[in-house]
Amino acid sequence: NFPKMVWKGWLSLLVVAQLAAGTAPTGRYSRYLLYTVNPGEGFNLARDVYLRIAFLMKELNKEQHWTLVLPSFGNPHWRNRQYEPFDTFFQLDSLAKTLGCPIMTVQEYLATVRPKQPQIDQVFHFQLKFKRPPTSFYTRVQECDYGPHPNAQYQINSPERVEGTFWRLPHVVARDLQCYHVLGDSLVIAPLLLASSAQSVLIARAEAFAQPKFGSELFWQLRASMQFAPALRAAALAFQQHRLPSSYLAVHLRRRDFIRRSPSTSSIVQQLQHALVSDTSLEALFVATDAEADDPVLVELAKLVPAPIRLAVDQTWSVGQVAIIEQIVCSNAAKFIGTKDSTFTFRIQEERDLAGLDPGTTHEVLCEEAIGCENKQRWKPKL
Repeated sequence: NFPKMVWKGWLSLLVVAQLAAGTAPTGRYSRYLLYTVNPGEGFNLARDVYLRIAFLMKELNKEQHWTLVLPSFGNPHWRNRQYEPFDTFFQLDSLAKTLGCPIMTVQEYLATVRPKQPQIDQVFHFQLKFKRPPTSFYTRVQECDYGPHPNAQYQINSPERVEGTFWRLPHVVARDLQCYHVLGDSLVIAPLLLASSAQSVLIARAEAFAQPKFGSELFWQLRASMQFAPALRAAALAFQQHRLPSSYLAVHLRRRDFIRRSPSTSSIVQQLQHALVSDTSLEALFVATDAEADDPVLVELAKLVPAPIRLAVDQTWSVGQVAIIEQIVCSNAAKFIGTKDSTFTFRIQEERDLAGLDPGTTHEVLCEEAIGCENKQRWKPKL
C-alpha cells in the first residue's frame, strides 16, 4: 500500500488542477457512483457487493459529495433470467440512513438525472489479474489495455461512445472507458475516483474487490441496514400465518448446481427426521429448494410425518422475490438447517444472527452424519 499521506498529497494536487481547469464537480451530492456485477454471479453474492461499495461510499463522502446509484439484480440461477430494480428486494431508506448519503436505483437515475445519452461519463472496468503473494495481502491498481474483443462486455464504437451490457437496459451509453488490473478491497480505488473529473462514474465488475473490514462494527451496521422490502416481508408473514405453526423446522436444500457436493438422499432424510424427533416442539418442516418435484430427496421427504411444506410459486411474485420470501421464512423458523458453502444459506444465518436467535438453532448444515454438522464459518455480529 502507498502510505495514506502519499495518497492524500497525490489527490490534492489533482483536485487543485481540476479546480483550476474548471472540471472538478461542484455542488452538494453532485457526483454519482454506479456499479455492475458480473452477470454470471448469483443474487446472494451480488448483494454482498453492496457492502463493499458501501464502504467505498463512506470513504468518498469524506472528501466529496456522492450519490450511490444501485444496480438491477439478476441471477443465472433464476430461470427467467430477468433483471429487477434494487428496491424490489430492499428498503432504500434503510440503506441511505446507515450509509449517510443519497441513494437511488439506476432506473431513477436514468429517468431523472441523465435521461439522454451518454448517461455515464466514465467507466472504470476492473479485472482481477494479480496473484496474491503467499505471505501477505497487498493492494495494487494498474492500468490495462481494453482492446477490441468480440466477447467483451463493452465496445468502444467511436470517440465518446461506449456501448455494452449496462444492466441489460436498452440505449445506455458511456462517454469513456478505462481498464485496470486490481487486487485489494474496494477502498484501494478511492483516490482514482476522487481524482476523476467525471460527474458520473461506473465501476464495472465490482465483485473483483475484497470486502473492507469484514466483521467490523461498521460492516454489521451496513449489513443490518439491508432490510427486505415491506411487500416481501408481508408475504412471508402471511405464508407463515396460513401454512405454518408457530414452531417449525426450516431447511435450505440446494440441489441444481450443488448436486455433486450434496449428501446422499438417505443422509439428508435421516438428518431432518432426527431433528424433528429430537425436538418435539417442531410441528412442521418447511423446505426452501431449487429441486425439481421428482428429486429423490423430495420424494423421500414426502413420506415423513409431518409432510414437508413448500412455498407455492404463482404469478404474483417473480422467481427472485420468491427466493427472498423463502429466506425470510427460514430466518423466522424455530430451527434452521442449511446447505454447506451456499451463499443462500449464509444470508439466512446472518439474518438469524442479527435477530439474536440461538446460534445452536442456526448453524447446522446438511451432511452425511444423521445428527448433523455445524457450519464452522461463523461470525458473531458486532452491533
